[in-house]
Amino acid sequence: MNLIARVARSASAAGIRLYKGKEAGDAAWEPLISVADHNAVLAKFANPDRLWSPDRAVKHLLSGIAVCGVCGEQLKPLPKARPQYWCWENHCVARAKAPVDGLVVETLLARLEQPNAGEVFADEQGGEEITAAARELGELEARLEAFRVSAEDPRGISPQTLARMEAKYLPLIEDARQRSIPAHVPAVVRDLVSAKDVRKKWSDDLSLEQRRQVIRHLLTITVLPTLRRGVRTFDTSRVRIEWR
Repeated sequence: MNLIARVARSASAAGIRLYKGKEAGDAAWEPLISVADHNAVLAKFANPDRLWSPDRAVKHLLSGIAVCGVCGEQLKPLPKARPQYWCWENHCVARAKAPVDGLVVETLLARLEQPNAGEVFADEQGGEEITAAARELGELEARLEAFRVSAEDPRGISPQTLARMEAKYLPLIEDARQRSIPAHVPAVVRDLVSAKDVRKKWSDDLSLEQRRQVIRHLLTITVLPTLRRGVRTFDTSRVRIEWR
């Protein structure tokens, strides 16, 4: 703790005389700060939320996003040698941060790599049209890929034919892609879902805050208590991941 913080927390600095750790009236010296300011400082330091300022919270992928499966409170990072997500309010659950992050990211990217990735928006307004567009997108991409595979075969189509097919299908694919994602979806989510290489886009192009935005928009993450106390093996079934 720095000198300013120690002074601000000191009862003596507020002109309060202590005897055996208890207040014993006003001191004979001139106070450096008012009693009101002293009490405000003590309240500030007693608030556990000060440990997770916005600058600190953004260092953790799921801080404030994952919730406790018992009380529903948002989980916060617990700084330790082995960082954890912790239910600060009621101490219901605590789970190692790295495996939870890894499970959530792998679940997200594995789904978005699928040809029908756009169907994750099927439950939103206009869901039937979105689902149909996502299926159309998958079919168009499959047809174009078949032409590309054929062009690589000496007995397949010519490069000129492939060029014509690409000129025909690429605009149709882009149109279907745009229709498969609702207009109100944040740009960072749209870009990731429509990326040709989802994993590369995630790892190379997105900041931590953008990744958090994607997760907040697409997923609900609930961390459940372990079934047996003292078990250190990570149980993936105790992290519930649901698509919004």
